[in-house]
Amino acid sequence: MRNKKLTIKLLYSFLVIILLSIIIGVLGIFGLASLNHSYSELNLHQQDEIISQNIQHINNLIIILIVLVVFTILLGIILSTIIIKGTIANLEKALDDAEAASRAKSSFLSNMSHEMRTPMNAIIGMTRIAKDHTSLKEKDLSLDKIDKASSHLLGVINHVLDMSKIEANKFDIHLSSFDFKKLIDEAVNIISVDAADRSINVSLELDGSIPRFIVSDELRISQVLINLLSNAVKFTPNSGSVILRTKHIGEFLQLEVIDTGIGIPEFRIANLFTAFEQLESDANRKYGGTGLGLVISKRAIEMLGGKIWVESELSVGSRFIFTIPYIAGEIELLEKNNNLLSIPQNINFDKYTMLLVEDVDINREIVISMLESTGITIVCVDNGAKAVKKFTDNPDLFDVVLMDIQMPVMDGLTATRTIREIGTQKALDLPIIAMTANVFHEDMEACFEAGMNNHIGKPLLRDKMLSILAQYLIVEE
Repeated sequence: MRNKKLTIKLLYSFLVIILLSIIIGVLGIFGLASLNHSYSELNLHQQDEIISQNIQHINNLIIILIVLVVFTILLGIILSTIIIKGTIANLEKALDDAEAASRAKSSFLSNMSHEMRTPMNAIIGMTRIAKDHTSLKEKDLSLDKIDKASSHLLGVINHVLDMSKIEANKFDIHLSSFDFKKLIDEAVNIISVDAADRSINVSLELDGSIPRFIVSDELRISQVLINLLSNAVKFTPNSGSVILRTKHIGEFLQLEVIDTGIGIPEFRIANLFTAFEQLESDANRKYGGTGLGLVISKRAIEMLGGKIWVESELSVGSRFIFTIPYIAGEIELLEKNNNLLSIPQNINFDKYTMLLVEDVDINREIVISMLESTGITIVCVDNGAKAVKKFTDNPDLFDVVLMDIQMPVMDGLTATRTIREIGTQKALDLPIIAMTANVFHEDMEACFEAGMNNHIGKPLLRDKMLSILAQYLIVEE
């Protein structure tokens, strides 16, 4: 910046000197022309004196012009040198930055390959073991490991998708009223199994002055909190402890995740929230991780108007803190959603018929298997056009529709709009639920704009599916 300002000043000086040289040259020419015009009107003695004066003026003018030309040349040389040096320095810095970014991303891609292949190896290997064993105990053990590996792989994929949204500047925030206490409980429940397996004590220190229902982005806060808690458990030795503490500070909530883990070296803290940066490679190999969780967390918290930071001491532990602004929420908006959590596992849908619209065979099998115990009748089709025909042929047959989005012939959004445009009361009231791997907010908005009533993201979770179906299939007396 300093070199840039100096270069601009020298450039202005260079232009001024050139302008002065031109002006002096022009004035000299006009002066000599004027003297030449009056020269013929003078006598001989006067002419001699004028000649002497003109010679002196010309000499002075030549000296001034020579000095200006020399200064102009010198200034040009200095200016060119500064510009060239600045350009070289900028190019060298850009090259260093590009090489550093390339190294970081190469390391990241190598680590991502490891992070994805490790759970995939577990999934494939445990599937083979489950198929080869006849013992139910061995099969159950293999399936349990497959379940954990699948959850880990899904977490890796979610991090990559979130990071791609950040780099594309499409990482967004959506405010709503939600149960803050429930969010805390769910985050702790998610990490409690891993903590219990390693005898890590997880405790809560909650500020009672925080309203139960608040308005903020539930998804992003949950995402940040689960990431910090998971990291705390991951980097804490067996029999250690993790504390989740909440504080009410004016119009802000402060959440702290404190662990008795390995700690973070001071020189690593500065880059801890930088994309593609992690702890040293030994820690990566031992504990794993994509290196994106903290970057995503920082972006989410800053977009919410808060801040996140870390305090850590090597071999003692770490304390991750973030603050977010909030306003009190509406209780009545959440009561219906809270009741959905108590849906019994042996729920009965045997009076109802579902139209399942899905083009992938295995996905249809998964849904049928998940809902088999409910007794619901399921009619399957593999594209939107067939779904529209099934409905128009017998509109009173179906009580609910599970609709995939991306399908051949006719996609789910078009099929939904086509059904709604029929205009009959049944076509307008029929519950149509999106069942899709398109889980970004804009995807959900597109589903609602097309006329869908709800959204279930893939991979499918049975409890969530039952809760959503119960909204449309169970009518309270």
